[in-house]
Amino acid sequence: LEVGFTNEQSFYRNFRKFTGMTPNAWLKKQRCENHLS
Repeated sequence: LEVGFTNEQSFYRNFRKFTGMTPNAWLKKQRCENHLS
C-alpha cells in the first residue's frame, strides 16, 4: 500500500500527529469500538 510517505518513520510520526496515537493503538481502539457496536 502506497500512501505518499517516504518511509515508515515518517508515516508513524504523521499518523501520531494527526490522531494522537500510534497506528497500533488506533487499530486496537477501532477493533474494540466495532466489537461493541
